[in-house]
Amino acid sequence: MAILEPIQQNGGKRRYRVKSPVTLEPVGEFECADEADVRAAVARARAAQKRWGVLSLDDRTKYLQRVLDLVVGQQERIIETIRGETGRSVLETYFMEIFAVCDSINYYSRNAKKILSDR
Repeated sequence: MAILEPIQQNGGKRRYRVKSPVTLEPVGEFECADEADVRAAVARARAAQKRWGVLSLDDRTKYLQRVLDLVVGQQERIIETIRGETGRSVLETYFMEIFAVCDSINYYSRNAKKILSDR
């Protein structure tokens, strides 16, 4: 698990440095969301849900396939990020993160019609 080190407060927002649990080297930084950030994210999610809700099932599965393509195309970067934050091996990260996510996306996009059909 990554090690979080508080580094500053920026206008009331906490900021952390993420360190590798293996090397203790910094691998990134992030700023914590405040209440306004959370409210804005919820508003964006509600707006997106309205747009998503009018899409056909075929259009939704096309989006899932695009997500699958993005994950496969970026798998090396994803693996390196997760390894830096967790210290896991490449193989373990591949199977626990990349393979599992791709398998789930593929399964649900291919079986959505059957899963969501009226019974």
